[in-house]
Amino acid sequence: MKKRTELDERQLWQRGNVFKHAFVFLLGALAAEGACKAFGITWAEGPWEAVLLIWASVALCWWEFILRDISPMGRSQKTFFFAMGLCGLCIVGMELASLAAGRGPLLEEAMLTSAGATTLIGCLMASILGVYLAKSFRDKRRPAGDEE
Repeated sequence: MKKRTELDERQLWQRGNVFKHAFVFLLGALAAEGACKAFGITWAEGPWEAVLLIWASVALCWWEFILRDISPMGRSQKTFFFAMGLCGLCIVGMELASLAAGRGPLLEEAMLTSAGATTLIGCLMASILGVYLAKSFRDKRRPAGDEE
């Protein structure tokens, strides 16, 4: 079976570090959420607390993949970034349009509502494209032999 990507040793090692960082972030975020619950603080309604924490760790993974030049998906990765970012922008646009139409607030009683959580998820998705475009722009502006 032919592999889709060929990662060198450095990229494999860094990919492992990316997953480790996301896992540690998720553990810390879940611990913080548990502490909030213990003190009676609810920052998002329903299951949105857990969903937002998972999306935040996924976004963290992709940001680090982009910034470290790791390509776990090969050439199709660029298409994935654009699809993810455009979907995120569509989600944000739809939620803001429904907010303008009076569907409901983003925050209610100091808690994120369903609309607020969905808007944040859309922002996280769009940020993946934003990081990719910023990194691409930075790489094009940097001379070819300039390594940090």
